[in-house]
Amino acid sequence: MGALTLLPVELLDLILSYLPNRDIKSLRLTCLTLSRLAQLRLNRVFLSANPLNIKVLREIADHETFRHNVVEIIWDDARLIEHAPERVLELLDGENWAQWGDDPNSYEGIPWWFEESYEENVKNRRSQETFQEADPSIHVSWEFYQQLIQQQKTVLESDDDVKAFRYGLQRFPRLRRVTVTPIAHGVLDMPLYETPMIRSFPPKFNYPISYTWPPYESNSQSSYTLQPWTQEKMKWRGFCVVIDELSKISNNVSEFVIDTHTLHLTGLSCRVFDQPCEEYTNLVSLLPGFSHIDLTLSADGQSSRAHRWSSFRSGLLKSALSAASDLKHFSLQINVNHEKSRHFNMPADHPFDPEHFIPLDTILPKISEKWKKLQHFGLSGFLVRGDDLLSVLADLPASVRSVELSHLDFMDRDPNAYRDLLVNIRDKLGWGQRAEHERPVLTVHHKWNDIYNMHYYCYDKAVNDFVYHGGLDPFRRRTMGDQGLYRLINPFRAYYGSEATSDTSMPLEILE
Repeated sequence: MGALTLLPVELLDLILSYLPNRDIKSLRLTCLTLSRLAQLRLNRVFLSANPLNIKVLREIADHETFRHNVVEIIWDDARLIEHAPERVLELLDGENWAQWGDDPNSYEGIPWWFEESYEENVKNRRSQETFQEADPSIHVSWEFYQQLIQQQKTVLESDDDVKAFRYGLQRFPRLRRVTVTPIAHGVLDMPLYETPMIRSFPPKFNYPISYTWPPYESNSQSSYTLQPWTQEKMKWRGFCVVIDELSKISNNVSEFVIDTHTLHLTGLSCRVFDQPCEEYTNLVSLLPGFSHIDLTLSADGQSSRAHRWSSFRSGLLKSALSAASDLKHFSLQINVNHEKSRHFNMPADHPFDPEHFIPLDTILPKISEKWKKLQHFGLSGFLVRGDDLLSVLADLPASVRSVELSHLDFMDRDPNAYRDLLVNIRDKLGWGQRAEHERPVLTVHHKWNDIYNMHYYCYDKAVNDFVYHGGLDPFRRRTMGDQGLYRLINPFRAYYGSEATSDTSMPLEILE
């Protein structure tokens, strides 16, 4: 290591910037000089209902050097499941029989839901050429899992995670962002965040990954229906705790993120916007101080005739967003299966019923008046009408430098709707004629029906080439052998599906 210490400090810093924290830790142990020069990059901390995550957060909060570097707390709201819900088997005679966790298993003392998850994980791992080692026995995995469950129970009963969050707000002077996510565990062997808890797992630990927040079942004929907020709000415990504590304690937090990592299965229940409640009041009190909001809402059940998108028509969401006068970054994603809003017998190109259309000005304030500092604007997962969306884009202030329009469904089901939108952005809004440094960079991702559940297509480069440089239509009809003007993205680079992208810019987040 002597050669490294002889390098100019600037060159050494550049080399260190490419190293993960685990390698920097090893370097620091080699000599006193590198221990002094190679500093860990601890700019964020993790918190969950796990004692190890809490311990690490508190240790960093008590360290007089490290605590000043923390700018983000990530709350992992994915609590490990303790039991499975009622399982319904559809028998050949059409009768439904409920089976509970005490039904016969191959392994004595291990519940069926853990056994099924274990076996499925083994099968998936064996499908990878890179995973040849045998899994630990199901008994070893179950024993360790039970320890984690007991630790989780202890934390939830004592509210030690809440106390740690409160302590962090007081001890991290540069803290500016709080992220709440239900998917820190990602998929097996590929976590979204390598939290201290996850890093402590034994090699090839095999366990059922829970996202905690309700998802819809993509292969069923009916969606999960969100219940009134007051009835099931503790499923979003992390969100409730975070906004409650932020509203009580003086802090410098200006960025709030609900992170589902592009997955279209879950999000914060939109029913928090049904009517005024404690959590809504807390959120509204915080919004005037926020400059960055990434909000992902689950809207399952809103398309039913009983609801008719009532959570979005109540006016509370628009009223809350109107209070955020200092916004520079705004992203709103709704997760719902719009196809289930249509009768399943209707052809794929049949337009949506007009009752499912929510004008965007029902949800968004007058942007040019309320968000004069806005630099990023994003909508994802909405059912839109082209002219209505174009009106919103026309109202964006000149300060906007990036726009995302992803996973949109169009009311008229026109296969050329995305292309027509881009043409109107270029020609009617005149973005194509703007000076290069004033052009908003466009992001467009879309999920078609012919790809795996987690995969989606990224059209970013092609869309910008089309709008600003006369490029080809990125949404032209695909033909046999046509690779298309897109990249296929797997958000976790999961092991199933050979189409998983090898792009190194994937947004996988890891704390080494």
